[in-house]
Amino acid sequence: MGYKQHIMSEYIKILSKSRPYIAAVTAVAVLMFWIISMRTAGIKNNDAFYRQSFSTLVVNSKSFYRRSIEFQLGNGLKIYFMPSDQKIAVGDSIQKEANTNKYSVYRKNVNGVYDFLAYCDISDSP
Repeated sequence: MGYKQHIMSEYIKILSKSRPYIAAVTAVAVLMFWIISMRTAGIKNNDAFYRQSFSTLVVNSKSFYRRSIEFQLGNGLKIYFMPSDQKIAVGDSIQKEANTNKYSVYRKNVNGVYDFLAYCDISDSP
C-alpha cells in the first residue's frame, strides 16, 4: 500500500470513529442557532409592537405543542399567550397607541359591531 493510500485509510478510520461526535456537535449547533434566531425574532416583534400605533385584526392563530398560542395580526406582528391565559381570538380587533405595550381588544357582537372586550399588555405574554 502506498503512502497516500495509507493516509486515506487512517483518515477514514478516524472519521468513522468520530461520526457520532460530529452528529452530536451538529445537532447542538443547529439547536443553538434555532434558539438564538427565535429569541431574536421575538425581541424584534416586541420592539416593533411597542413602537407602532395600529388598528388591526387577528387573522390567524397556531398552537406550539399546547405550550403557547401565537396570534398573527393583520399588520404582521404577533402576540403570544399561554393556553390558559388566552384573551383574544381570530377575528378580534386590536387597537394600540405608539410607545406602549398596552392594547385594547374588541370583539364582534351578534349584530356585527365590535364591542370593547379587554385591555391587555404584551409584556404579560410568554
